[in-house]
Amino acid sequence: VAALWFYRLFRRVDTFTAACLAAFGLINAVVVLASAASLAAALDAAQTPPFAGDDAGGTQLLYLLSGSFWGVGALFFGLWLIPMVCWHCGRRCRAGSAGCCWPAASATS
Repeated sequence: VAALWFYRLFRRVDTFTAACLAAFGLINAVVVLASAASLAAALDAAQTPPFAGDDAGGTQLLYLLSGSFWGVGALFFGLWLIPMVCWHCGRRCRAGSAGCCWPAASATS
């Protein structure tokens, strides 16, 4: 939900940056929800009678899958911050400040 509010906040300033923020934030949210679903499925598989006597291979797989989802979620959590930082740096570079984000500085000149 926060990603959509960031889009709404920044869309009047820069539509592309706002869309990038929303896209990366929503992907992050979906990946974290998939991780939660994997953990819930692992718990369910460990407690249901057909799987409870098993060697816990399926439960371990779901647990590892959840950890992998968190790794991907961390990537997208970092990616949604990049458009915000470059937007801020680009705004400062247009105002005459030096030492900002170089892609934004080259795009404004």
